[in-house]
Amino acid sequence: LNDYRVVAHGPDTGAYVAMAKRLLEANLALSGLGAQCHFWTEDAPDPYLIKYRLDMLATAGLPIWITEFNVVAADENTRADFVETAMRAFYGHPAVEGILLWGFWDQ
Repeated sequence: LNDYRVVAHGPDTGAYVAMAKRLLEANLALSGLGAQCHFWTEDAPDPYLIKYRLDMLATAGLPIWITEFNVVAADENTRADFVETAMRAFYGHPAVEGILLWGFWDQ
């Protein structure tokens, strides 16, 4: 599975976890959960919210992959800080097995 609005923005986190658990209970072979992480606003990623949402995803008992990760900030130093904040939160979570970047080489 792979979906958005479950880590960077979290209105669908609970529904996503519930769907994964239903599919697992139906003996569907899921190899992991993908979480698209587009931080579209110029606000810094919140590592506490990231951890909270990753903890929710981890209750499905599957490896988590961060997919389509990107941040937005006009200033490149701010953008680098945002990337560092999010990456530390992702890599710091035991269920996260990998991170895929989105648009890293665009500019």
